[in-house]
Amino acid sequence: MKDLYTFDTTREQALETYATVQHAYAAFFHEFGIPFYMTSASSGEMGGDLSHEVHMASEKGEDNIVLCDSCKYAANEEVAQRGLTTPQKSSIAPHEDDVTTSPNEAVTIKPEAADEQFKPKYRVWTGLTSDRQIIVQAFYPPHVIQAGLSGKGVSWEADADPKVLQSLVEGLDLGIENPLQLWKQSVSKEDNDPSYQPRIIWIFDQRLPQALIDHLLTGHAFDPHSEDPTPFPAHASFASITRYPRTHLPIDLIKVRIRTGDPCPRCPTGTLRVLKSVE
Repeated sequence: MKDLYTFDTTREQALETYATVQHAYAAFFHEFGIPFYMTSASSGEMGGDLSHEVHMASEKGEDNIVLCDSCKYAANEEVAQRGLTTPQKSSIAPHEDDVTTSPNEAVTIKPEAADEQFKPKYRVWTGLTSDRQIIVQAFYPPHVIQAGLSGKGVSWEADADPKVLQSLVEGLDLGIENPLQLWKQSVSKEDNDPSYQPRIIWIFDQRLPQALIDHLLTGHAFDPHSEDPTPFPAHASFASITRYPRTHLPIDLIKVRIRTGDPCPRCPTGTLRVLKSVE
């Protein structure tokens, strides 16, 4: 990685400088005859909305890049998108450890059996805002089924999409390690500071059964299924989110996995291919 600082005074000048440097990198690899792909990438903690990486295709690589066979679309898997010309549906996938309950099915659970029945039904992503005041926990299913081009469902391990979470919580810092521990330390340290207002936000994916959401909300504790759940601090405010604030549609937290053959997001006729690569 290389940082570049310029003295451009306008966005237009900065973009022109960026394009010049990008062209210089491409010319360098062309001169040495190295096959490469210039892909869109995440700017990470540095911020900004424009970043590129240079990749070389290799089966030994640890990264995945997504390319269109028709246009020049190329992106790192972290930021890659797929087109919407085919159904882009996903649902909760039954798993050997999961409770086989549909999202709309009413469930009656005995209190003593609730923890054991619900424990494998979800995963939790935890993050913290940059001001250390808001702890965010996102709940989503451990496995989902995504519809493929053939119409057959493919089951895979689910991951929360950090971009969705950042769109829901302003100032969410994805680079903080041990966020819950750091938040608890901040709450204890700033206990007497009236300007410090700790908050807890829980976000629920649309695929989770309502019975599970209701069960979690009654606990008001971190790690509710652990041997030693931590009660919420008494002076911390709490809010839960199940729908997007602007559209009021149910929240989809799962990052859709892109596969070879998916439609391109940039052109109407192209299809995507996924390659292993080395940055």
